Amino acid sequence: MLGHSAVSMTDDLELHARLRQYIGLAFTKEAMQQLLPQLQHTAATHMHRWACATTASTTISTTNSSKGQAASHAGLTTTAGGSMVVAYPAVRLLTFEVLVNQALGLSMTDAEVQQYSGLFKTLIDGFIPPAWDVPFTPYGKGLKAR
Repeated sequence: MLGHSAVSMTDDLELHARLRQYIGLAFTKEAMQQLLPQLQHTAATHMHRWACATTASTTISTTNSSKGQAASHAGLTTTAGGSMVVAYPAVRLLTFEVLVNQALGLSMTDAEVQQYSGLFKTLIDGFIPPAWDVPFTPYGKGLKAR
C-alpha cells in the first residue's frame, strides 16, 4: 500500500500485476469468511470509541479548542461545545485498519494505524490534479509521502 514497491507506485507492469494478484487473495469469499470475526471486532472497537467520544464530558483533543475551532484526533472532533464524530475521517481510519491489520495480516498499533493512514491519505491526495511537483501542493506532498 505504501512505499516504492506499492501497487500504485510501481512502473513495472509485471510486478504491478503480481502484487494485485497477491492482494486479491485477501478478498476471496473464503478469506473474508475467515476474517469476519476480526472485522467485526475491529468495527465494534471503532464504534465503541465513537460512542464514548460523543458522550464523553472530557475533551478528546484540545488543539485550537480554546479558540472555538474544531480539533481532530482519529476521526473524533472536539469543539468548544462538546464532542462529535466526523464520519469520513473516522470511517477512513477504520477502513485502513481493516486493510492493514486484517486483510494484509500486519499488527499495527492504533498509533501506527493513525500515522500510516494519514500518510496514505496524503499519498492519495497527491494524485488528484493538478499535479504540480511543488512541495506545498497535494502532488508534491504525495511524492514526499512515497
